[in-house]
Amino acid sequence: MREFYKKERLRPKEEKKKKKPKVIRGYEVLVRRRRKFRVESPFPLPKEEALAFGAKRALTSAAATFRLRPTERPAKTMGIAAAPELGKYFRAPLPTGKLVAPLTFVQKERQRITTFGEKRDISFKGIGVKRQAGALTRQKKATKKITKMFGLGGGFVGRTTSSPTTKFKTTRLLKLKGRKR
Repeated sequence: MREFYKKERLRPKEEKKKKKPKVIRGYEVLVRRRRKFRVESPFPLPKEEALAFGAKRALTSAAATFRLRPTERPAKTMGIAAAPELGKYFRAPLPTGKLVAPLTFVQKERQRITTFGEKRDISFKGIGVKRQAGALTRQKKATKKITKMFGLGGGFVGRTTSSPTTKFKTTRLLKLKGRKR
């Protein structure tokens, strides 16, 4: 009987089947510049790294939109840390817009043109338009303050109508302006 047990023990161990390493699906990062999406990532990345890579590119350049495109190729890691608070800086595209696609991220209006890279990328013309818009809003605010100060209750200073009260108010305003000079 001992021989029987010995033979059983002496049998070679069955080789365990080796498991294939799990292939992580890769994502390409596409950044929208001049109304066209262009591939920015050097190779497919894992989803978390692709999100961080796209967010970094959009936040540090004039581009405001990025998209992730799934690929069949396996992902390689670059060692990029995950993007913190992606919802703070990006929103989903509008359902009626032309960018409606899954995994598309649009930078929020108030978060645009805040970093040095974004300011460097935009043209001087774009900067002038932004400044001009800001100057117009400041001018509107100043006229509102003046009208409230002199009790006109809105409207334009130079406008006269048939009612005697508005004529009186405008002439009163003009007299007050003359005294300050």
